[in-house]
Amino acid sequence: MTLAVGEKMREFAGRTPGGRIVDIRVDEVQLLALTQQLGQFGGQLGVVVSRALNKVAASARAEIVRRVSREVNLRPKQLRDHNVRLFPANRRTWLAQIQIRGRRIPLIAFAARQTRRGVSYAIRRGQRRTIEHAFINVGKTDKQPNVLLRVGEPRISRRAAERTDRRAGRVKGMGFLTRPRYPIFIRYGPSVPQVVADIAELSAGVYDRKLAERLGMELDRQVGVLLEQKGRAARGGEEQ
Repeated sequence: MTLAVGEKMREFAGRTPGGRIVDIRVDEVQLLALTQQLGQFGGQLGVVVSRALNKVAASARAEIVRRVSREVNLRPKQLRDHNVRLFPANRRTWLAQIQIRGRRIPLIAFAARQTRRGVSYAIRRGQRRTIEHAFINVGKTDKQPNVLLRVGEPRISRRAAERTDRRAGRVKGMGFLTRPRYPIFIRYGPSVPQVVADIAELSAGVYDRKLAERLGMELDRQVGVLLEQKGRAARGGEEQ
């Protein structure tokens, strides 16, 4: 059997455009073939389809998480909880969906550490790099550490300038009491959808074919399991 697997690119609000959605479903030809195979047990079609879809979707999600965590320094639990979400099929909704989403990840998450030259980090395992002059600091509001870097031209914020003007008005000849500073920006690594897009074996075309083969085999297996269960139940009833 073959699989109709839809790979769609959507933009998630507040996230990096291009979050990937993998829809796993059966088509009408497959449903007709399954109905013929089940025969008098056609009422169990929803059970067979939903079980097969969820089995393939769970395996695909585990594979994506494992492959991404092998590629970059991210924990599998973090990926499962926040970035690679599974929405299973049920007996009424014959669609299993995997959503791969998320904003760009702060660089602090990639084993960042302060050095004399700046901040070193490792997005890819075994490939440590350094951002010169960067530093790690804890935010005043969220209390979370981040990798920061001063970039651009020195400037004074409007609030600081107003405060300096007030002080200068009281203290003649002092001029500006606030030094111009470089703007500070948080440094980010890639998003999970970007990491997945760079992995060849998870590309849409290649992964479509792999999931198609898995679903075909799993549908056949689920039909066999159901027919065997019904046959065993029938033989048990005759013996009694």
